[in-house]
Amino acid sequence: MNSSNRLWRILELVNFALDVMIIFFVIAGPWIVAPAFVQVLGRAHPLVLHFPIVLILLLPVIPWIISSLSTHQNEDPPHLYRYIQFVHLTCALTVFFGLILSLENGYAGREVEVHKWGGLLVLAGIIALENSPWIRKKAGRFNWMVLGIPALILVVTSHIGAGITHGQGFLTEPITQKYAQKVPLDEAMVFQDVIYPILDQKCLNCHNSAKTKGELSLVDSASILRGGESGVVLVAGNPEQSLLFERLILDIDHEDHMPPKGKPQLTQQEITLIREWIDQQNLFDLAYHSIDPSDTLSILIKAHYGKDTGPVYDMKPARKSTIQELNDNYRLLIPLAIESPALYARFLSASHFQPEHLEALAKVRDQVVDLYLGHMPMDDESLTTVAGFQNLQVLNLNGTEVTDGGLVHLQGLKELQKLYVTETEITENGLRNMLQVNPVKKIYVWNTPVDSNSINNLSREFPGVQIIGESTVFGNEIIALNSPTIKPESSFYESTMELVMEHPIPGVELRYTTDQSDPDSLNSPLYDGPITIRDDIHVKVKAFKSGWISSPVLEKSYLATRHKPDSVWFESDPNPRYTGNGPGTVIDLLAGEKVHEDKNYLAYRENEGIIGFAFDQPIELQKIILSGLTKTPSYIFPPAKVEVEFWDGNNWVKSTTEAPEMLHEQVDYEKYYISVQSNQPVFTDKLRLSFSPVARLPDWHPGKGDKGWVFVDEVLFQ
Repeated sequence: MNSSNRLWRILELVNFALDVMIIFFVIAGPWIVAPAFVQVLGRAHPLVLHFPIVLILLLPVIPWIISSLSTHQNEDPPHLYRYIQFVHLTCALTVFFGLILSLENGYAGREVEVHKWGGLLVLAGIIALENSPWIRKKAGRFNWMVLGIPALILVVTSHIGAGITHGQGFLTEPITQKYAQKVPLDEAMVFQDVIYPILDQKCLNCHNSAKTKGELSLVDSASILRGGESGVVLVAGNPEQSLLFERLILDIDHEDHMPPKGKPQLTQQEITLIREWIDQQNLFDLAYHSIDPSDTLSILIKAHYGKDTGPVYDMKPARKSTIQELNDNYRLLIPLAIESPALYARFLSASHFQPEHLEALAKVRDQVVDLYLGHMPMDDESLTTVAGFQNLQVLNLNGTEVTDGGLVHLQGLKELQKLYVTETEITENGLRNMLQVNPVKKIYVWNTPVDSNSINNLSREFPGVQIIGESTVFGNEIIALNSPTIKPESSFYESTMELVMEHPIPGVELRYTTDQSDPDSLNSPLYDGPITIRDDIHVKVKAFKSGWISSPVLEKSYLATRHKPDSVWFESDPNPRYTGNGPGTVIDLLAGEKVHEDKNYLAYRENEGIIGFAFDQPIELQKIILSGLTKTPSYIFPPAKVEVEFWDGNNWVKSTTEAPEMLHEQVDYEKYYISVQSNQPVFTDKLRLSFSPVARLPDWHPGKGDKGWVFVDEVLFQ
């Protein structure tokens, strides 16, 4: 046997081995668990499939090519047979890799099954041709139509595969999008006509009925509400707790960022549009016409949806690159309408707001006509920056700290038509002084010292101005009070701290408790000024007012630290993705927020967390408190075990151990506080704290058996 024949014989054996493995995978597939190194082969499926596609599509014309090139028409074995042998190899490898890929989670449904059996049918057709006596006898006499049957099946199978990978209708998408007819904006439903097309274009290629990555489908409202392996992805009224939004704003290099790097990404405007949609309560039945035209969602939809340019503005448009530069997850800048130079600007997060973020808008101050600063930490001095926006028509200062003194800075805004100052300390005199210079058309004063008598006075003095307050908005309807606030926001303090309880509506009574009971309007202590605390405390506060429905209960824990370490260090490094602000993160007395990417958290998963602490002088310790984040849909659990060790001068001595009880249900967001207490006081100048992530997630969790994360916020010494 010469070397050429030996190679062809080896090819036949390889093909046979692949066929056997394919048969095994088809039969035993439901019971096979592929290890990681085998999954790598499965993910090579999209890489290798192009070669057999080309070879099979050429199959009907190959006999003529061979005939035209060959000088020996009766050559044995014929070239067509060898060609089909090679097609068999590439096709078998592609099918084999595809079967491995189908073992991963996220590949199920009718389309996947049809695609799988279509691929197997193509392979079967190639094997049948390979073993046909006509092929072995004389290539040139074989009917080209028969050779074209595998190619025809392949076209259908490949089309289904493209739909699984890229989404349904991928092939015709450019045509259907071009000619798709939108319903009139006034008739549009927000989810169906605005949000779903974005999901369809950017997300459904991985989260459809055929390909459910993370066991998540976004094909309809029921599927979205059902969630995926990470739990609930949509929480109405709370974007920050909605994984659908949370994954969009992660850094693009983050492994959980969606869509994955390399896939078409959502624009900043689309991300903010989804955020504002989630912020609503009625997500799937919300009609555009029911939204307040001044609401951010309405403005975003109008800019995203229609072609109406809106009012004509005599200004030079800002550079697109400048707008893109200023847009981020916490600051939004968009045109008021398609092709309009006028811009709408909004800040979305009070905790991330800095004065320089507002000052940066100076680059587009001539184009900004609508500025939303509601509930941002704005004071009177901040309004000096706003005074530079000479084309401003709408200004929202709801819930800010501005006073009558700040309104002076707005007197020069001659284009201003609407001013929102609800939930502020603005008074009748402040508005009067402003209106004498700048008669703004509409002013919203709900929840301010401007009562109905003040509104009547101002309306008589300035008949062209509409003052909109409590009585003009709600009439005789009984309204529920919103929750009060407690300051400071951080839950941790050193030695002593003053608690300040506030409510924006004048005349409200604030009642509180510290014994875990809910406050009532008669027996609970009445808040009448700052409360000094020196110990750990759990506060509940509720607002009451005659003629109003009482507010929901606001509750918050405050924990004290008696000693602050002079130095802190890592004895085991946290996960590189969650290093906070270094070792000092756990003693800075800054509480982490709901989003676990917050820089106030450290996180461990692959290894035990060990942090060391040292004091310049020996201290007396009775208890150490470890606080952190619980967010089970994101695999974040309290630690399985917490240990404290003290340095005795020569060795580390294990003192106390605490093992929290394993959770039995999903927790969307909660802070944990684990107290490790000694039976008697310990005197030391150096110690270390260790905490272990959950080694195996419980059976009730979608990720059962996987490792958990442990997120640490603060360590307190008492």
